[in-house]
Amino acid sequence: MEKLQFVITITQDANGLFEMRVAEKSPNSKLREMVFQSYSQWFSFMKRNSLHQFLLTKTDKNAKIIDHILRLAKEHQMEDQIFLIENNNHPYPLLEVPPFDTFINGFRTFLTGLYPHTYHYTKVKHLFVHKSNLSPELKMSLLNNSNINSSYISQEEEEDDNWFGIAQIRIENQQQMEYFSAKLQLNQHIHNQPFVFMKLHRYVTAGKEDLLLDKPIFLTIDDQADLDVFSQLVMDTFSKGQMKIKNIIPSFKDECMWADKSMCSLRTGTRLAISEQKRILDSPICYSFNHTELHHQSLSRLIESEFTKSFIQSGCKNCPALLNCPTCIRLQPESLEKEQYCNIRREQSFVTDYVKIRNILKTFVHNKENKNDVEASLYFSTTKVKKFYQRERVLTKEINYNDCLIFSFHDEDYIYINKELKFYKINRPLAIVIEGILLNDSVENIYHFMLEKYHWKREMFDKLLVIGDQLFKKIGIANRMEVYD
Repeated sequence: MEKLQFVITITQDANGLFEMRVAEKSPNSKLREMVFQSYSQWFSFMKRNSLHQFLLTKTDKNAKIIDHILRLAKEHQMEDQIFLIENNNHPYPLLEVPPFDTFINGFRTFLTGLYPHTYHYTKVKHLFVHKSNLSPELKMSLLNNSNINSSYISQEEEEDDNWFGIAQIRIENQQQMEYFSAKLQLNQHIHNQPFVFMKLHRYVTAGKEDLLLDKPIFLTIDDQADLDVFSQLVMDTFSKGQMKIKNIIPSFKDECMWADKSMCSLRTGTRLAISEQKRILDSPICYSFNHTELHHQSLSRLIESEFTKSFIQSGCKNCPALLNCPTCIRLQPESLEKEQYCNIRREQSFVTDYVKIRNILKTFVHNKENKNDVEASLYFSTTKVKKFYQRERVLTKEINYNDCLIFSFHDEDYIYINKELKFYKINRPLAIVIEGILLNDSVENIYHFMLEKYHWKREMFDKLLVIGDQLFKKIGIANRMEVYD
């Protein structure tokens, strides 16, 4: 058999994230280029091609990933297949700022649990370790089951925290009330990011002068008072179709427990903690295991076992909310907090959409100059209240946000299109037409509504449909624009 050579390219994008691509060196190769996101993917490929050679180019930027690969190759007894080319250049030229924002945003995602679907089932993205003496074997296993863009998080100084990930983050200053900082290290570069960290019920009663709006804010929903306030926020949002900037800006720790079940970061294996306490920042977590448990069975089996046990204990099988609920195991079964959590999930089905809407609006508000106007509100439609298409027969129709979200802010209307992850500014008549179509009303009925509201002639309405055609296609509703007489 002819010995083939594969070229492995590890490059860094504009956001500071790495990508590992593999292609056959032969110009006549029919093998398509492949992209790997985890070390286990990469070594599975190597094992399938154990008779061939792999060429890697090491630079100062990708050095940490290459070093991880070489350590794992030795563990897998595959180091003889790898040929290394050294190409040293400075990792971050004097005028280039390391991608701190990318990894700080990743740390924020670690706290919320709301990972994008592109990271689901791509191995461990964030590993938190607290006072655990990990064996060399366990370290190697964790590294092998990690994403190449992973981060190592801890709460104390460690002699060696470079064995995992490309970024190291240490949580500091926890003794200060309602404040902590994250010390991020990328190679030899260090960045400190302060955070506000407080209970939800404390936050909603705080005056503007007490809010540190120049720092990222995290809120916990751990006790009865927090859960009561959260329930009221969801209820008010559903009935009014309104959110204040003050309630949009913060992030919720472990927000994934309120999202759709597909967002559960425990079962996707995206974040992992090795700790006896099962808490971070003195707040409970669901994704913690001790090193003894990890020695005796695989991570995936351990997660499934823990989830199944809690699922049975909590009686989730017959719950009417099971279809959309992530059946979170963060709160103890039979506790008052768990009971309140289940009540909210059962009785307020809007909670899943609440999380979705709030995070879309958070992105929008973040880019606005007047985001510190915390009492200002953004408005949108819910099943309970319609803000745009207010024809009587649709006022109580269910509305979903799978395709887009239409909202207004300071008397201006916008639409966020999910497939594009983009915001567009639109006029009110166009917002009315889009919402009418989303509510499955006919174009003819929408026209008559516009005739009554704006006294539009049909020619003007037809012109609006032509103007909005590209937008209708982007949203995915163009096929619903039937011809009318």
